[in-house]
Amino acid sequence: ILCIHFLGRPREKRKKGRESSSGSENPWIPPRNYDFESDASHLKRKFNHAWLDQYSPWLVYSKRLKGALCKYCVLFPPPISTVRGILGSFMVRPYLKFKNMHEDCRKHATTNLHQTATNAAKNFLENVPVDIQLQSGHQKAIDENRQILSSIISCIVFCGTHDMPLRGKQADEGVLLDLLKLRIDSGDNKLKSHFEKCRRNAIYTSPRIQNELINLCGEVIQENVISEVRMTMAYSILADETADVSGKEQLSIGVRFYDESKSKIREEFVGFVELKAQNASAIAEAIDNFLISSNLSKEDCVGFGFDGCSTMAGKEGGV
Repeated sequence: ILCIHFLGRPREKRKKGRESSSGSENPWIPPRNYDFESDASHLKRKFNHAWLDQYSPWLVYSKRLKGALCKYCVLFPPPISTVRGILGSFMVRPYLKFKNMHEDCRKHATTNLHQTATNAAKNFLENVPVDIQLQSGHQKAIDENRQILSSIISCIVFCGTHDMPLRGKQADEGVLLDLLKLRIDSGDNKLKSHFEKCRRNAIYTSPRIQNELINLCGEVIQENVISEVRMTMAYSILADETADVSGKEQLSIGVRFYDESKSKIREEFVGFVELKAQNASAIAEAIDNFLISSNLSKEDCVGFGFDGCSTMAGKEGGV
């Protein structure tokens, strides 16, 4: 009952851990002008606000019970069988004999029961709540996985920028795996621990994962280039037909623009677009759709660059 009055709201509506933490760290404190005289109308002496500072941090005042309590002994009470006589004051009932306040406060502070409750409160506040521990552990796992993926992606980007194939004839060989081994030998302990302890289906180096990471890297690079183009005043489109290994006709698209930050003209490849047909109308439609999907302004496009074939640059039927 005391705990309910002391903390200010029913116990069943609060989480136990947070209840003890809140009560121990932030108990209710009466204002300096609080009317203690009305609370002590049936007593010979009223409570003095200065006592809260004098016997801090354990002494508190209960507005509902109109008496003094030990916040540590209320929140971490001793067995009822050990509390008798004057020991019950401050613990299981409010202290009201204010004429003996100083003497009884000093006695209470030196009791084993009070020392035990104080230590229990200290240990409780030092322990991290379970929900925070779970959240911290979850965030730690996320950070570690990001570091591991960063190591793998950096090797993939290295292979791409140097025109090196990631895989060999077998799935367990190739430049990518050799680069990862080199990183481990160079002191990448996170990556080493990952390969030693992870499940075989969560290594992040399978051909399918490699392809997925390559596509994601391509999307990021493409978006970065297009974002730079959007910031310029004008740009030109460079396009050329090409066929992939399967014989599928594609249009390779690049952009030419002036980079103010580097004070130079840049030409960047931004992607492939599959062609529905090999005529000027289909190519023009593909370029138009690419500009729309990339959110590039057509009004800012001031030029086109093609090869000399009639389909692309013909005067009558060209793009």
